[in-house]
Amino acid sequence: MVIKVLNLAKCLGKIEQIALLDLTEVMKRSAEKIVTSAKEKAPVDTGALQASITHKGLDGSYRQGAIVFTPTEYALYQEFGTVKMKAQPFMRPAFEENKTLIENDIKNFVSNRLRIIAK
Repeated sequence: MVIKVLNLAKCLGKIEQIALLDLTEVMKRSAEKIVTSAKEKAPVDTGALQASITHKGLDGSYRQGAIVFTPTEYALYQEFGTVKMKAQPFMRPAFEENKTLIENDIKNFVSNRLRIIAK
């Protein structure tokens, strides 16, 4: 990912503002994309696995990132399989499907914020 920075000297003078960029909006939006995709890809028997897929911000906040997860015990076996069961991945494909969109969203968000800070 490449981000072009205009007025670099001004940005460097405002490094604290840059370091404290609040990524809440973009991280939450990114996590929601992956959750939606994972729910579509999850194998369905009772629907419990699919319904349990959710997200939360790191350390209770989305400022620095997000985690997409499911608390169900058997999700790991579905994702990776066992010696007796073929894998039915849903989390990794959901991430891979959305990775480029998320990278572009983050890049655009940061670029716009840097443009505002540099003025």
